[in-house]
Amino acid sequence: MKIKSYLKKGITSMYLAIQRFPITIGMTSLVSFFLIFLVHQGSSLDPDTLEQLQRVTMVLALGIPLSLCIKRILEIKSPSMPFLFYLVGIGVLVGYYLLFLKDMKQLSVIRYTAVTLALYLAFVFLPYGSDQTQDFELYTIRLGGRFFLTVIYTLVLFLGLAGILFTVDQLLGVTVTSKLYLDVWIGSVGIFAPAFFLAGVPKLPLSKISFSYPHAFKVLLLYIVMPLLTAYTAILYLFFAKILITHQWPNGLVAHLVLWYSIITTIVLFCIDTLRTKNKWAKTFYFWMSKLILPILVIMFVSIGIRIQAYGVTSNRYFVVLAGLWVTGSMLYLAFVKKPKTIWLLISLSCLSFLSVWGPWSHAQVSLVSQNHRLEKILTQNGMLQEGKILPSTTVSHKDQVEISQILSYLEKMDSLKKVRSLPLDFTLEKMDETFGFSYQSAYASLRKYFYYSTMGDKPFPMAIGDYDYFMDFRNYYFPAIYTSNLGEMEISYEAKTTEIAFLEKGREIYRRKVSDFGKQLYEKYGINEKGQLPLEEMLFYDENERMKIAFVLSNVHGDAKQNDVTINEVGFYILVQIK
Repeated sequence: MKIKSYLKKGITSMYLAIQRFPITIGMTSLVSFFLIFLVHQGSSLDPDTLEQLQRVTMVLALGIPLSLCIKRILEIKSPSMPFLFYLVGIGVLVGYYLLFLKDMKQLSVIRYTAVTLALYLAFVFLPYGSDQTQDFELYTIRLGGRFFLTVIYTLVLFLGLAGILFTVDQLLGVTVTSKLYLDVWIGSVGIFAPAFFLAGVPKLPLSKISFSYPHAFKVLLLYIVMPLLTAYTAILYLFFAKILITHQWPNGLVAHLVLWYSIITTIVLFCIDTLRTKNKWAKTFYFWMSKLILPILVIMFVSIGIRIQAYGVTSNRYFVVLAGLWVTGSMLYLAFVKKPKTIWLLISLSCLSFLSVWGPWSHAQVSLVSQNHRLEKILTQNGMLQEGKILPSTTVSHKDQVEISQILSYLEKMDSLKKVRSLPLDFTLEKMDETFGFSYQSAYASLRKYFYYSTMGDKPFPMAIGDYDYFMDFRNYYFPAIYTSNLGEMEISYEAKTTEIAFLEKGREIYRRKVSDFGKQLYEKYGINEKGQLPLEEMLFYDENERMKIAFVLSNVHGDAKQNDVTINEVGFYILVQIK
């Protein structure tokens, strides 16, 4: 009976959620329908139609947080004509589709992501006014708990339905395609999950609801997360001391590690704001962590500053700096304001997210100015800029060619090439030879490239051996071992790491050769061979001296190269030996 009552209660609450948020549930259902359609028909559509449908789906998905925000405003204000708010919302979505989502380029996707984040954050804090922040953390924790519960229920539902489909496929012989599994996943996430989550969203006014701190979450924070953050902080301070001693500033990876640590710490301080008046450990952690983290943030800003000085501002670095500024401001607010209102952390983050993609301070404009300045600096250093016009040059170093190419590639992704002052209006990356005097140089071209050669394995390779006395197989000898063998009075030594083979007669060396030299000769001739298979005559090398004659038959060669630096990592071979 309990199971039946739980199911009935759950279905009833979801039904009430649909009645309460009909526009939002409708939006999620439409997005699910479009996604399923794209899964089944996307490959048969022409590129323009496919992109148009993707843009429509994205705008409908943007309507989900927008409709949630409108619903919360209506619940607060209770206006006489609520449909006008939704009409304005539809107008906003249409305008966004026509003006700001004209394509699927990187700039449009970043803007879309930032606006979506800002709207979801607004949905969280809208029910609270600036003077009604009591229990705001508990309300937010309740929404977060409902979200994670929704994730678990959705996964269970999907796995259960997928198990049924798999059983039908395997036992009843009914063919179930992979796309059907994807349809079930989309339906679970796009229809069930929103209704289940919204069923747990508290109704207004929130002042009439008593929120309690979840015991399991409290234990998780106090006795697991906070001790781990304390230990992590100690490690970062040791690293900070190492920097002061060695005078070696950190690289870009440190900036990201510190940033994520700082964001997690901010979230934890936000969540324990209510606990610090009731728990001594929470109070101590809150007091010290909000201050101890500030010097660590200096490390992050120095690290990212080094990257910006070397390579200019990009969207990624812009958002790292912006997130760092938000964390720093949040920590200063929590550390030095006696009774902070934590709602301002979410309000400020929502505003920063929105402002970061609009106006002259946006990531696109700031990175454009920075990369434009960097481009002009490199061109000036190479004497390629005269009166604002670019002069082609064939003497530019490979490093500067790569730098220029990467700047232009980034600006193309951001749809900003036409805004670069020194470039012709019709410039494209395909015209780099004409404009700069050299073609586009990929940064990955400077990385090591791997190559592999082997003999034609599917064909016999007859070889005359009448002139030779001995045959030896060295195909499966790998470093770091050194292999030795006897050949009459001779001792043969082969070191796989260096690929050196040596013959000693009564302790005196009579022959030594690096087999990898033959592999380097093959690379000079064939480079990165796509098929990797070479005829036997190309893998056959001869050498001799006054005491012996040797034929090397290479079976496989594996190596890597970076410009003129060639390394042979592995070589397998046979040898035929004639003693003179």
